[in-house]
Amino acid sequence: YSFNGQLVTATLSGRGSVIVAAGAVSTPKVLIQSGIGPQSQLNLLASNANFPGITTNSTNWVVNNNVGNHLFDTIQVLTTFKHPTMKVFNHGSRPQAAIDQYVTQNHTGPWASPDPVLVGYEYSSGGNQFQITGFCHGFNFGSNDLTEFGVAVYLNNPRSRTKCEFKGDGTYHFNLDSNLYTNADDVAAMDQFSSKLQMYMEQAGSTFVQRRGKDGANHYGGTCIPSNDASDATRCADGTFKVLGTSNIFVGDASLMREGTVNPYGFTMQIGRQAGLNVHKFLSSSVPPPTCSAIEENTDYFGNDIGSSKRSTAAECCRDCAAHPSCKLYVWFEGTCWLKSVAGPKSSQPGRRAAVLQTTSTPPPPTCSAIEDSTDYTGTDIGAVPRNSADLCCADCLAKAGCTVFVWYQGWCYLKATTGTKVPNAAGRRAGLIVTTKPPTTCSSIENDVDYYGNDIGRTQRSTAESCCDDCKNFPGCKLFTFAWGTCWLKNVKGAAVAAPGARAGFVNSNAALTTYVLTFRYYHGLTNLARTQLSRCDDLWRGGGEDRYLRNIPAVTVADCCKSVYQRNTISWTQDITCYLKDECGSTKTSAKVTPARVHKCSALENGVDY
Repeated sequence: YSFNGQLVTATLSGRGSVIVAAGAVSTPKVLIQSGIGPQSQLNLLASNANFPGITTNSTNWVVNNNVGNHLFDTIQVLTTFKHPTMKVFNHGSRPQAAIDQYVTQNHTGPWASPDPVLVGYEYSSGGNQFQITGFCHGFNFGSNDLTEFGVAVYLNNPRSRTKCEFKGDGTYHFNLDSNLYTNADDVAAMDQFSSKLQMYMEQAGSTFVQRRGKDGANHYGGTCIPSNDASDATRCADGTFKVLGTSNIFVGDASLMREGTVNPYGFTMQIGRQAGLNVHKFLSSSVPPPTCSAIEENTDYFGNDIGSSKRSTAAECCRDCAAHPSCKLYVWFEGTCWLKSVAGPKSSQPGRRAAVLQTTSTPPPPTCSAIEDSTDYTGTDIGAVPRNSADLCCADCLAKAGCTVFVWYQGWCYLKATTGTKVPNAAGRRAGLIVTTKPPTTCSSIENDVDYYGNDIGRTQRSTAESCCDDCKNFPGCKLFTFAWGTCWLKNVKGAAVAAPGARAGFVNSNAALTTYVLTFRYYHGLTNLARTQLSRCDDLWRGGGEDRYLRNIPAVTVADCCKSVYQRNTISWTQDITCYLKDECGSTKTSAKVTPARVHKCSALENGVDY
């Protein structure tokens, strides 16, 4: 390209990225117009010809329901006081005397330092963060009183939130629900603090002149909150500022601010700098080129299309599939690559050519564990960084040499070299650990249309079941997972298998055998009241209606352990597939290798004064 008459050549890498930095109010507008945003907004605009970036083919959309949500604006109250020793100076008036003094007297005078001239901060017991800024002019606009001055009070972390959105006519708005400055707690906090400030100022000799009502300071943020915590219901981007659902689109402005800050301008500049560092790391990271399986001639996989591209050969489709975050395979036919998320029914179709995406697994960079709420670690502190939320501490710990754990408390990330002793029930503290390596384990093949009920210990958001494997490996205690509709449900025990169309399950394989076993039984209408009473004593977990019910998982290392827990059943059998099968009665017998049967002989406790 040409710049100032000079030809400039930019060397492009094999990867690219987009940084959106249109401001906290306008960045959601850019994303939504590009087909990235809440489902309701994309549905609303899909048929509007003025929005060509949102195609009518919903498979090309990136649904991210937090784009544009959680908008806040710092709330301000502007108060004017006066004092006999005050001399008004308004930087916008450009008085000649001030200019002469600054120019001829070695840059001294009122213009030698920028307005405002005084800033203070206050934290209240309710968690409110106030900023108090003094101005050398009042807010009683139109007044000629030269003894007036202003004090602005800002609530930097308001609870009031709204959203940015398009209306049906294609116009873009924010605060349509009028919730931006109306939260009752915010209003009460500002009234109380402003009244107390007025009292102190009057006690110091100033005279109250005027207070202008609660309105916005145009310090917007919160419309694309980043977080490494997959369970964070507010997150729009990950910890690198990459928009969820996209492969290379980053945000680099105040949209990322979870709440306000004492210096919104400086903080926004720091966000831009960090976004640049994140993108540079993303572009320079080593990513193996995509590879696909050998072409399957005259083969189609029906359905599950998520996109398409025009290519002259089937081999060229591989890179397109790799570039789509949800593509797992493709079918090429007459110049079109049909990208698919799941392998549907396979059939023989003349002229169609199919292949499956095969990605090379590379060790991930260090990352952080899921946030542990109400948890402290007593290890050695090696640094502290102010952050608004615990998930933002992860990047600081990763960047600090020797940091292995962090604890967030009251706006500060305490970086530690050692974990020390773990302290539970530490109110207000949130901790995270650096995860540096993967456990030497692999996951089983995926089981389709099955769920293993219960025993959830965590969850993450992923586009495929295969992606759940690493999450399970890195989550303490996870032994298996079930993937359903974009969520990996991480589990520590194999519950009863349940038919669940669309769900997919997998297990983490390791050298250590599972030490918990699944007890199942079939409930019959013929069970006596006595048997039902005994069942309740075992703290059973009933699942739904119908005939099949499941007992809560019970640890059992050997068949003998089964007997300790199942006195309410008549027979049991234990197999080396780590399952205890509980039975109401003895049916016909058959020989089965590696099965240990047993009969349970017992009576209930005697019940006095009872007849059946």
